[in-house]
Parts: sequence; C-alpha cells; structure tokens
Amino acid sequence: GVHLNCNLSLEKNVFLEGEIHFGRNVVVKDNARLTCFYGQKIIIGNGVEIFWSNVIKGNVEIGDNTKIEPGVRLTGNDQFPCQLGANVTVRGLSYIFASKVEDNIIIEHSILKKKKISKPVSSKSDIYCVRYYLPEVEGKDAVKDI
Repeated sequence: GVHLNCNLSLEKNVFLEGEIHFGRNVVVKDNARLTCFYGQKIIIGNGVEIFWSNVIKGNVEIGDNTKIEPGVRLTGNDQFPCQLGANVTVRGLSYIFASKVEDNIIIEHSILKKKKISKPVSSKSDIYCVRYYLPEVEGKDAVKDI
C-alpha cells in the first residue's frame, strides 16, 4: 500500500505499513515509523522531512515543505484526522492528535488534542510559534510539595 515518488530517501530501519502516499523530495530519517490501519491513509507532501525515531499513525496529512523534528508523534483516526499545512515545523517532545494545523506554524514542546491551530489575524510575522501548550492537568490533587 506504499506509493513511492521521485527522490524519496528512506534511511536505516524505517518502518512503513498501510496506505502511505509520498510526495516528491521527501526524506524519512532513521528509525521512523509510519503506519495506518486498513481504510486509513498517510499523505505526505513535497519537500517534507521526517526526522529520526518519529511515529506517525492513522489518518494523517502532511503539507509541502513541512519538518517533523525528532521526538514527535502524529496521530489521526477515522473520525478525527490529523492535518498539518504547508511550511509547518513540529519540534521537541510534541504529540498532535486529531488536530488541524494551518500553514506557516511552528509547534514546539506541545500536546495538542483535537485543536485547530491558525495564525492570529493580528500577527504581523510570516511564521507563528506555538510553544509549551499542554492540556489541563489530571490528578493534580495527588501531587504535593515535599
């Protein structure tokens, strides 16, 4: 179910399983894992770089010229796909589930579950950064200072 394209570079120990469509000029670095169940697709645009040891699972679409740096997990399911726009960078220990990230966004050290990320209208910069976004803490009452 893997659909290759020109100038694709798959480095050492890359694992691919399911229907995966690669764009042109894509690099997938060592130990990356891309998998999806029957009926799901991973669609990777042109000029995408997926760095080492990343995990991409389920219904995921990655736009052109996007960089997925080490330590990232992307997951989408049948009801809630994960979509990254063009010129997106995801870095740090980030997890994105069932979210839509629009073009020209940098995400760093964040956990995004069912979120839509877009550049605010008031922003004058070409690239907008989202850093350290974490959901509400669970079990906070069990944690005490020593």
